[in-house]
Amino acid sequence: MAEQCRHLIQLRQSLPHVTVQVLPFTAGAHAALDGAFNILEFPVSTDPDIVYLEQAQSGLVLEDPHELSSYTARFQSLADLALSPDESRDLIATLSA
Repeated sequence: MAEQCRHLIQLRQSLPHVTVQVLPFTAGAHAALDGAFNILEFPVSTDPDIVYLEQAQSGLVLEDPHELSSYTARFQSLADLALSPDESRDLIATLSA
């Protein structure tokens, strides 16, 4: 785990577009308890943003604006519960020692 933590710190330092935040156990129940999701945003305006849900045997792509809005709100809720990027960096650094 220490090597993985060091890798996260390195990514954060070398890729300015990457934000790492840790959601601590103390956050309790949260919006992602029913599974992971990815929100994919595309730079071309003709390509709509989508939500991707990966499952054991398949994947699901959600394109409906209402579903996208729901998952965007979930993501914001998670970010609000998580440690700040600096607090996360400090915790990860401690774990990598």
